[in-house]
Amino acid sequence: MIKCSSGFSFAETLAAFSIWTIIVGLLIPQFTILTIERMHAKQTVEAYKILYEKTQDVMLNKTVYQDEQFVIDNRQYQLIWREEGKDKNACLYWKGITDQDESVCLPFTK
Repeated sequence: MIKCSSGFSFAETLAAFSIWTIIVGLLIPQFTILTIERMHAKQTVEAYKILYEKTQDVMLNKTVYQDEQFVIDNRQYQLIWREEGKDKNACLYWKGITDQDESVCLPFTK
């Protein structure tokens, strides 16, 4: 005999909805963290590029290096040149996407 089946029961629908809610609830925070980390990595790469250009200008063009502040893409950077004995470093500081102080440093020779 063929039984009359009119679709899903309320319990099955509620169980499926609960499972999807748990899955989405676990994935959204991970996706948010991943997005923030991706933006942080992008900012760090951009800072290394800026710092590389500044140190190359000093090394190749023999320009005088001095501390400076500048704005690129609505982000304020501070470039500081340090000499400690024979070691020379150029360090770039800025505020990250989470308003934390970020920095990268590169050694250079003149």
